[in-house]
Amino acid sequence: MSRVHDLMAWPVRLLVLAAVRAWTGARPLWAGEPPGGRPCVYFANHTSHGDAVLVWATLPAHQRRRLCPVVDAEPGGATALRRFLARCLFAWPRPAGDSGAATLQGHSLLVFPEGCRNTGEQALLPFAAPLYQRRQAHPEMDFVPVWIANMRRVMPPGEWLPLPLACTVSYGVPLVRVDGEDEATFLARAAAAVLALRPEEET
Repeated sequence: MSRVHDLMAWPVRLLVLAAVRAWTGARPLWAGEPPGGRPCVYFANHTSHGDAVLVWATLPAHQRRRLCPVVDAEPGGATALRRFLARCLFAWPRPAGDSGAATLQGHSLLVFPEGCRNTGEQALLPFAAPLYQRRQAHPEMDFVPVWIANMRRVMPPGEWLPLPLACTVSYGVPLVRVDGEDEATFLARAAAAVLALRPEEET
C-alpha cells in the first residue's frame, strides 16, 4: 500500500474501529501482560466473518498496526471483497512463503487453526498442521491462545449486518516451549489452551 493510500484509509480505519467497539462492546481480557513491541502468533477459534476484525479492534495499537490475519494462507479470507478490505482498508499484509512457515517480516500473525468457520455445535474443530509448522519455523516467538466469545451471535452465518451484542476476546498466556514435541501433542495442547479461555456461559 502506498503512503498516500494509507493516509486516505487511516480515517476510515478509525471509524471502523470506533464502530466495532461501539456495536459489539468489544473488550479484551488478558490472562497475563499484553505483548510489548515484539511480534507474536495469536491463534483463535473461528465462528464468524467478523472474528479477525474483532481481534484487531481489541489489540493494543502497536500490535494492531502489525497484525496479519491468515486463513488458509489468505490474509482476511479468500473472497475478492475480503482481500480488498484486508489490504486496502486494514492494511493487512500478506506474509511471504507458504501458510505453514510464512515469513513474518516483523508482523504478528492471527491464525485460525481450525481452517474454516465452525458453524456446528462442537466447541472447537481439530487444529490443522500449519500451526505446528509455524511453531517449528519460529520457535523464538510467543504463541498466544485466544478465545472469541459471542461473535457467532453478533454475526450469524449467512448474515452481513451485525447485531448489537457484547463480545469479549480472551488472551491466554503464551504456550510454553517443549523441545522435541510432536505435531499431535502440540496441536492437542494448543487446542486445550484455547478451550480453557472459553467463558462459563458458553459451556
